[in-house]
Amino acid sequence: MRKLTLIVIAICTVWTGAWAGQVKYTVTDLGSLGGTTSYAYGINNSGQVVGEAMTSSGDYYAFVYSG
Repeated sequence: MRKLTLIVIAICTVWTGAWAGQVKYTVTDLGSLGGTTSYAYGINNSGQVVGEAMTSSGDYYAFVYSG
């Protein structure tokens, strides 16, 4: 499910960028916090990603990824 979420985000980002001109993107696997799922919900112009990830104990935690 995590890979599907990242693929959908990448496709939407590339499709939206096509309207603004030629834009290049890189997709990075952010991994998880030891659990089986993680979700990216947003990205800003600085490249920071926000989302949530499951730990090995089944708890979910919010995260901010910044390079």
